[in-house]
Amino acid sequence: MGKPIGGGQQTGAASAAVPSAGVNGKRLGLVTHYFPKVNAAVIKLENDGLKVGERIRIKGATTDLEFDISSLQIDRKPVESAEKGQHIGLSVSERVRCRDEVYKISPTE
Repeated sequence: MGKPIGGGQQTGAASAAVPSAGVNGKRLGLVTHYFPKVNAAVIKLENDGLKVGERIRIKGATTDLEFDISSLQIDRKPVESAEKGQHIGLSVSERVRCRDEVYKISPTE
């Protein structure tokens, strides 16, 4: 009946771990929510886990924020680490937007 919407381009896991242009690090997932009153973001970990003390970068069309994780929450409870597939909450110093990409920055980068 015609071409699929989007021209039939592949999306998802095949391209999920490839960083955006100009971003070093491994893509972890996406921002799914932002709460401006408490400066907190919810991130879905799609490709890897995350621990307190690791460094991340949140990159979007108007967002570019890099920082060390000082605390994580799952279901409003503090945790030391989170696994692939979980939704985590964390404090951010600036506004982030839904669908901003999240990258884990290794110590050597």
